[in-house]
Amino acid sequence: MAKNEFDITSLTPEQRDARLALDVERLLRFGRKHKLIKDLDILVARNTLLDLLALAAPSEAKPPKEDPETPAALLDEMVELASKILDAWRSYSDPDAQVLAESNGEPHHTITPIARRKGDEYELDLVLRDNQTSEEFPDGIYHPHPDVQHIKKENIGLIEVMGLAILPPRLQKELAEVEKFVLGRDNDIAEYHRAWAEEIKRSHPEATEDTVTGIVQDAVGKVFSRVLEDAGVYKRTPEGKAAFMKFVQTLGTKEK
Repeated sequence: MAKNEFDITSLTPEQRDARLALDVERLLRFGRKHKLIKDLDILVARNTLLDLLALAAPSEAKPPKEDPETPAALLDEMVELASKILDAWRSYSDPDAQVLAESNGEPHHTITPIARRKGDEYELDLVLRDNQTSEEFPDGIYHPHPDVQHIKKENIGLIEVMGLAILPPRLQKELAEVEKFVLGRDNDIAEYHRAWAEEIKRSHPEATEDTVTGIVQDAVGKVFSRVLEDAGVYKRTPEGKAAFMKFVQTLGTKEK
């Protein structure tokens, strides 16, 4: 068994009940702290969870002392840090970087969390989100911009952040028409793909029946890369990285 794994079967029934009751209280504390549950609903939520776990009431037995290397302890620490970053981001503004916590009473900031285990360690990615809009970008400043919406108009989620493109079903038929266009054949290409398809055709005069699918798919990947760039609050430029570190420094965290 890896050092961060915990074998609950090693506990007595009383210890198990105590541990589960402790986890219930952790969950309720987290929900109350982040206003996910109202104080008046705490009692109902507690009793519901205890009932689901077949616990009539919190055990009176003292729970086993947690090793700081156990998953529960490590995850508690990660959640606490993530909560600190979320709270800071919700109130953080940097007009020079076009980052605003709110405007006209509308909050703009939240975070998309991605937690995973890598070997014996845990990793938590926090994606900073900002839903501001402007006259130039009515769908969102940090949203796929109009010139890439022929591929993806919807905003990105955690799947895209992790590197997997979720593309609209319409593209299955539309890209087949783009391939015909690139090969100079009769086609029914959608007008919003035309300028993009013309650029592909100019760049790949060598395209053949055997290679055109790969060429078009590669072009789609490049557009999707732009989608991710548009959606990122802090760009991968010297200016964007400096603005990001300005926020990080408000957390009391040093760059490694």
